[in-house]
Amino acid sequence: MPTDIAGARDDVMTMLLNGLLAAVTANAIPGVPGIVWDDQTAIIDPPESANTPSPIGGSVLWVRAAMRHTGGGQASLSGGPGLTKFTRKGLLLFGVNAPLGDGQKQADAMASAILGCFEKKSSPNGVWFKNGRPKEIGVMGEWWLTNVILEFTYD
Repeated sequence: MPTDIAGARDDVMTMLLNGLLAAVTANAIPGVPGIVWDDQTAIIDPPESANTPSPIGGSVLWVRAAMRHTGGGQASLSGGPGLTKFTRKGLLLFGVNAPLGDGQKQADAMASAILGCFEKKSSPNGVWFKNGRPKEIGVMGEWWLTNVILEFTYD
């Protein structure tokens, strides 16, 4: 089923939350972290320091989530008014911020849980995900940062 930009974004947020709740139920992660969408909308309230570009302090794992379109175009030859298909492509970016100490271990578990929300799946409205990967950044102030990157496409 075709979707638009807002529908794709809603699908991604829903899949992320449902997948993380399932990971908590399966004891893969200790709890759902604070999640901040890229426009600063808290999906789940993060620690107070999560709203700064370079968080300092804090002791609770949190995730910054972003959806960035990188390309797209007409996907059908024609079809008449309202029937022409357009494809959208882009990246899902999740910055997993874990407090130092066992931060890398926490970030690894959360990165695996985030990848599990999207790998081998598509959304109800036809958003497809591929090429998911973690990218360990390392120590950033008082945080361990691991980025999770997935490619998406939809019509």
